[in-house]
Amino acid sequence: MEDLKDQMTLSLGIEEQQLSVKDLIVRGEIEQPTTTRRKPKPTPTYERALVDGADCAFRRRCGRKSELLVMLATQGQCYIMDERTGRRHVLTPARLCSFAKDAHGDALTPPWSKVPLQEYGPIARSVIVELFAVRDFLEMVKRDMVRLDAWSIARMGRSIPWNVNGTWEHINLAWRVIEPIVGHERARHALSGTIGLDTCPYEDIAVHVLFRESRFLPDLDLTLGRDRTRELVSGYLEQAARSDGGNCGSLILGVSDLLRTFGALDVPFDPGRLVRHVLRLLDATPSWRGTPCYSLQLWADSLRSQVNVRGHVTEAYPDDPYELLRDLEREEEMLQYDRYGDGVNRRAEELSEHSMDDDKYLIRPVANVRELLDEAEHQHNCLATYLDKYASGDTDIWLMRATDSPDKSLVTVEVRDGRVRQAFQACNRQITQSQSRWLRKWCAECGYVMPEGRMHALCA
Repeated sequence: MEDLKDQMTLSLGIEEQQLSVKDLIVRGEIEQPTTTRRKPKPTPTYERALVDGADCAFRRRCGRKSELLVMLATQGQCYIMDERTGRRHVLTPARLCSFAKDAHGDALTPPWSKVPLQEYGPIARSVIVELFAVRDFLEMVKRDMVRLDAWSIARMGRSIPWNVNGTWEHINLAWRVIEPIVGHERARHALSGTIGLDTCPYEDIAVHVLFRESRFLPDLDLTLGRDRTRELVSGYLEQAARSDGGNCGSLILGVSDLLRTFGALDVPFDPGRLVRHVLRLLDATPSWRGTPCYSLQLWADSLRSQVNVRGHVTEAYPDDPYELLRDLEREEEMLQYDRYGDGVNRRAEELSEHSMDDDKYLIRPVANVRELLDEAEHQHNCLATYLDKYASGDTDIWLMRATDSPDKSLVTVEVRDGRVRQAFQACNRQITQSQSRWLRKWCAECGYVMPEGRMHALCA
């Protein structure tokens, strides 16, 4: 068989050799297959477009396809329109992402944004779309009053309705009250601060607080009137400008609570006098540690306390709410202890025969309830808890004073069953040797027993 193949090959004059497909293509014996190449995808281009009535509009061209992103602040609309067909599509986070997907540079930067639209993440795009549906925000955008950035929008997170409503509710009223006082630029800066863009110093922090509490402004505007509300806000900003930044508290919240307290107690008030008194409290240096705005809360507390203790409001405009509250607490305390008054007076008469004095010291029993409570406050001890036992005769309470200062607290002495149980200076400090010798002399005169060594504070 091999011999026959060789003979046929030789007779035909064909040389036996190995040929590849590439060689056959080169020799033209096989046609080369034609490859179908895809047409290059056109690169989208972006430009700012002019559309009648629109706050901002952007055109995206990609080949023969052209789309418009339109925002009509005056009509509260935002949509993407196919310019070939004229069809409009409601703006969604997905459509916003698709529209700005291949954009570069700042061609898609709206006048109200710090960054181009393509730089916003998924959460930020969702928030942007939500904000587009808020009428007050559209009004802000139309007037170029706020700047957004990706960080602040993403910071809102998924609590979109709460953040949007909490930030923009009644914002038009807040703007009308605040902008004429602080000016357009500063109000814009403070408004940006309310959504976490900037940290504003001093009076700008106060403006930030006012915008943050703007939901309470309608109550003030309705109760005090626009002129009084503007006077209140203006005075607050002046106080904040003079402060070191640490006294910018919650003014609107405090005044709103104060007005509700006046209304709940049915106490009449004059708006002008109330505003002037609020501003005076803001300017006054408090006699206690706290911010001036906190004095408004103490003012409201003092009104309620006056009704509880005295039955009606006797001081509607206290000069120092803190001191008034302290006085009311003492009055309330006295009302609680009034039932011990007769017993304390009787005990003072029984023990007065053992009173003693000389040119250095004097000692006498507690004369009344008020004196016992004052001694407890000045000495910073638990003497008030002994009131019922003193009134019932279970123990004796004596006051040791310096002869030249008979009204100044010095040593508090408790005697029980004829024995000195406790004798201490303020804050339960040990008595001096001179005071101890004098007390021993007094005990010898009265027949009491004075213990040796250091004393220990005991409970009632």
